[in-house]
Amino acid sequence: FAATEDYTEGSAYGTRFVLQTVADGSTSLVTRYATDGDGNHDFTGNVKVDGQAYSDIAATVTPSALAATIDWDNGNMQVLDMTSNINTLTINNPKAGASYFIKIIQSVGGATITWPAAVKWAENDEYVGSTGAGDIDAVALTYDGTNYLANYSLDYQ
Repeated sequence: FAATEDYTEGSAYGTRFVLQTVADGSTSLVTRYATDGDGNHDFTGNVKVDGQAYSDIAATVTPSALAATIDWDNGNMQVLDMTSNINTLTINNPKAGASYFIKIIQSVGGATITWPAAVKWAENDEYVGSTGAGDIDAVALTYDGTNYLANYSLDYQ
């Protein structure tokens, strides 16, 4: 175990902690876990979770002046409340290999979204939304480092 500075209760906690092990048959240290001062956690090797691994549902995003921004740093589950059309949807901070989910509430019914070019739909079947006010739709996305691979489901009641 190592830290970037000596630990002193109340004054110096280190900005990076590292756990290293020596793999079977080797004499070299391998970093298995590291955390930094920004709260990022990096694992090397398999991670087993007994229980659930999840992120918080971010606060609902409501379009403003026909624009909306989703920031995945707020969690991999986002909610869009479609009070009007979204002509500019910005999606920030994706991580390659991550899966994301957008719950879309059609508050006014029939509101549309102009998706970023990086969102690629299965069989070019782009989400256009439900027409009834109060309808709930779902969009699932996986980010491959360049594009989002997207599918949707309509009219949850």
